[in-house]
Amino acid sequence: MADLLKKRVIYSVKVCVRDSRIVEDPLTNNLVFLKTATAAVVVKDRSTAREALWPVPVFRERHYRMNEYLKIFSKDSSYRLPLREDPFYDVPEQVLIGRANLWLMSLVHLVEVEDIVDVVDDSGTTVGQLHAKINFANLAGEICSDPSNLRENLSRMLGQRLDLVIQIEECLNISRTRVIDIFVRYRFFEETADTETKPYPFRTSNPVFKFQKHVIVHRVTPEFVSFVEEKPFVLEVWGSGVGVDPLPKSQRVTESPFVVHLQQRLLQSESSLTRVTSSFISSQKQISQLENRITVSNQNIQKLQKQLEQDRSVIAELNSKLRESQSALRTAEAKATASETALQLRISELQFENKRLRKQLPILEETTAPTSVRSARPSVVPPLSVRSILPLAGRSGSFSARVESSTPKTGESPIQVRVGDSRNTTGGRRVVDISK
Repeated sequence: MADLLKKRVIYSVKVCVRDSRIVEDPLTNNLVFLKTATAAVVVKDRSTAREALWPVPVFRERHYRMNEYLKIFSKDSSYRLPLREDPFYDVPEQVLIGRANLWLMSLVHLVEVEDIVDVVDDSGTTVGQLHAKINFANLAGEICSDPSNLRENLSRMLGQRLDLVIQIEECLNISRTRVIDIFVRYRFFEETADTETKPYPFRTSNPVFKFQKHVIVHRVTPEFVSFVEEKPFVLEVWGSGVGVDPLPKSQRVTESPFVVHLQQRLLQSESSLTRVTSSFISSQKQISQLENRITVSNQNIQKLQKQLEQDRSVIAELNSKLRESQSALRTAEAKATASETALQLRISELQFENKRLRKQLPILEETTAPTSVRSARPSVVPPLSVRSILPLAGRSGSFSARVESSTPKTGESPIQVRVGDSRNTTGGRRVVDISK
């Protein structure tokens, strides 16, 4: 039935020892080993050389299912069962193929992560590559290159919500002995449950997943920032190790070692190109951020230049007012100097007039005053004002004048002159104040 249905398995019968013990032979009284044997069916996969042992009860149950499968297939040649339900195969338990470490350092600078990382098994051997991405998203879980809630650095988003989308694209160049039901399992940051991709059901070295999940970090904490900066995001690749070709044998193409080598080189080149592209995108993101900062700095410089121009205009206006004030001050100083010069000239004229009147006063006193009065004249006479003498000169007739007293009395001016009219025979006198 396996050959008729083109199953890549071989069945054989094997006798297995179930247990053994030492007993005494009753005939010879010798100690002998007593072994209990049982029959079993060995199932060997020709594609992977993996063997499985079916006990007789298991084989009977499988044989019944094989007959049912053959009846359906004889009516419909396109009928197929999933590998885990196929009675001709014994699918082993899932085994860990390897782990891939995806570093998230670029998330600190709010740059998306995309890389093709090596899948390494427990012995340290590279058994393939894994292509994964981590993008930023909006609140609805849609990929967005520049969400509105992002800042310049992840450390400045402490306490805020962060939405991410984890994408697992495919595995590359997985070893052919581990190529069935391959899936990826991970646990991001503080998640308590594992997340798994859908298993890829066919035998291939490059299983494609196209897996995508929206991850919400409700509050960005220092622990999350430390996880992104220092720890890798571990992605585990699992599989079963038994596979079925997705195409019939007539349509499969056998690859030569040279072609396989070229494919491996091509995959390595694509991996390097992807890494370079990721670095280039990261650099462009940083350059864009620097350009934004430069733009903000230029705007601040323009504002400062405008403020400087305004300050300069205010200073120029103040300087103009200061020059006007200085000009007015110089004009006032010139006027004050001219007034002072005129005042000094007037003082000089008055002093000259005073000296002239001083010379005339003694002559008037000697010609008009008696001898007794002249003898009683004080030794010092204050200078006479022009206004005190001129009215006397305007009177008709002769007059005489003398100094009445030089010591001021109460209510009188300090200098008084007694003036008499010669035509007045009654001897009338009047007092003229000449201190003014």
